[in-house]
Amino acid sequence: MRILAESQNFVLRHEYEDVSLFDKRTQEKRSLGEHYGDPKAGLISPEQDWFITFGEGLLYFDFERGLKSFFRSGFVDSWGKDSSAFVHAIRYEPSLGVKVLLDPWSDYASTWLLNLETLEIAKLSDSPSLVEQPFQEEVEF
Repeated sequence: MRILAESQNFVLRHEYEDVSLFDKRTQEKRSLGEHYGDPKAGLISPEQDWFITFGEGLLYFDFERGLKSFFRSGFVDSWGKDSSAFVHAIRYEPSLGVKVLLDPWSDYASTWLLNLETLEIAKLSDSPSLVEQPFQEEVEF
């Protein structure tokens, strides 16, 4: 098992493509779905009330609304195609939500915002394509 994110009470982890949430207090393990290919990383909210994993698409979970999936099959991209996209990075913006960077080395290169109150996703901008650039883990967005 590989740890994606850890907080005082929870561990987001995965074994291959399968993601789970482990509650340190109760020892309960909850399945949170899967990514095609290993997930890239995860994020636990400061209040430990929502959880995100990403890689092929983005999975969001909270205890009230359950599991939600974004940028997966059923995602209609800017060109009107039904597809899934690789999420390269996310960044929590406390006053806004979670900013999401779709693969800057593809035609999907764009920045999105996940509103944490409504769980609506909105495109903020097309990101500059880095197709001609070498791959890098850290990308400014």
